[in-house]
Amino acid sequence: TQWVHWALVFDESADTAELYIDGTSVSSQAQTDPYHASSGTFQLAAASTAEGPFDGKEAHVGVWEVGLSAANIAVLADPTP
Repeated sequence: TQWVHWALVFDESADTAELYIDGTSVSSQAQTDPYHASSGTFQLAAASTAEGPFDGKEAHVGVWEVGLSAANIAVLADPTP
């Protein structure tokens, strides 16, 4: 089993989303639809495609009220205690 750390940061002021895998930024893109924290349903591992939902396991899930910095994410992704 290989564990992978994923982090997704929404920057509401810049309307961007940045994806980190194992502490490294791998993708950043502008959001055309604004993110509204107070509306809709929050879902993890959901898919709106024909491929279906995530087929795997999740552990140690966290949600923060503020966007984490790249340094914060690197610390969280570090597998050493």
